Amino acid sequence: MSQRVASSTLKKAGLGELATSDDAIKVYVGNLGRNGDESEIRRKFEKCGEIKSVWVARSPPGFAFVEFYEREDAEYAVDRLDGK
Repeated sequence: MSQRVASSTLKKAGLGELATSDDAIKVYVGNLGRNGDESEIRRKFEKCGEIKSVWVARSPPGFAFVEFYEREDAEYAVDRLDGK
């Protein structure tokens, strides 16, 4: 699965920003195509830290949000998984 990870609040080399809320940090995952699979996304991203939730778009398909509890874990995920 080809994915593009983008981050909101933290500019990084054209990646966008990490969206933050009081209790979690969301990472945008794009270019998933029509077959974005929550369990596969979770498996890849849980190596970067504790995940609060994964939401996969269905209409229109092709993107997801992975929500981390810790900002450092979200930043690590962006650094590690962008373009992979």
